Amino acid sequence: MNSIVTKAVVATALTATSLTVGAAVAGAAPATPTGPVQPSKPSNPPVTVQVAPGVQYTGNGRTGATELTTPFGVVRTAPGQVAVVDNGGRTLVGNPDLAGPAAAPAAPAAPGIKTNAAASGATNAADAPKSQADKNADIQGSINNVATNFGLATGVGAMVGGVGGMVVGCAVPGIVTGVVTPISVPACIAGGGALGGVGAIVGGAAVGVPVGIASGIYEYQQLQANGDL
Repeated sequence: MNSIVTKAVVATALTATSLTVGAAVAGAAPATPTGPVQPSKPSNPPVTVQVAPGVQYTGNGRTGATELTTPFGVVRTAPGQVAVVDNGGRTLVGNPDLAGPAAAPAAPAAPGIKTNAAASGATNAADAPKSQADKNADIQGSINNVATNFGLATGVGAMVGGVGGMVVGCAVPGIVTGVVTPISVPACIAGGGALGGVGAIVGGAAVGVPVGIASGIYEYQQLQANGDL
């Protein structure tokens, strides 16, 4: 009974983390992880999620690097750096040498993860099971990983959504009136500010939520595979 309760609590914590952390970072740039991954569990691998048709996100929680691929181009970020690349491979903004994170494993429960126990002494696993303190540390590490991945995804989604909203908002006065005239600065600022804020919220949620859920599922599976649940 305790095992069932523990699994339910951990699953709830991972899901809640993925759905709440982004609210605090929706308007901020992606941040690097705040601490090292617990050595007793596998390091946080890259997360790749198909956010929408033609839109794919890849993020590495250990390095803080992200890549958002869209039909219009690619946006890459790293701590303190950003690059916007068009479909032709030309860098429009930022560091042209900035590379995206490596692709994530094909399946969440990668075979290499399960061999981690063998590398640390699987032959003695039955004789020396994990202590509750070690299990708690692994669970906390998984929650931190989900929070980091969701924060990165929400940050880049908010950045792209905010910039896109500002561009559209600036052009709204001309679109509404149907008059092809130079857009006045006050109208551009008003429209860009209004839609920029909305775009940041929508973009952050659109990218962050699916990434947070995928990361939570992965971490939950690893906790089970490592005998923490």
